[in-house]
Amino acid sequence: MTLGQKKLVAVHDLELKQSSVPFYFRLEVHENNEAYSGTIYRVDRYTFDPVKDVAGMRTLPGNDGTLNAEAVVVAGPEFRGTSEVDVIFKTIETLQHIYMN
Repeated sequence: MTLGQKKLVAVHDLELKQSSVPFYFRLEVHENNEAYSGTIYRVDRYTFDPVKDVAGMRTLPGNDGTLNAEAVVVAGPEFRGTSEVDVIFKTIETLQHIYMN
């Protein structure tokens, strides 16, 4: 059994605006033996309504009115490049091609 290791060199949060609802992504850039790779994750953000007392339609005690959550999913292949900037460029180019065409 072998254990591989990559150094995390950067994390970038990306926002792709194509309509009234933007798409959010997180890009992790790694370095391994002077080669760079990036893994892209799609971040879905949710805001839930407060828990209501149905009879009185008021917020139940102890609830501040909102509950925020994120779901993170791997969104695509690993991107490879010769530098951090190269990986970022390839990632953005691919996302634009997928989501803006």
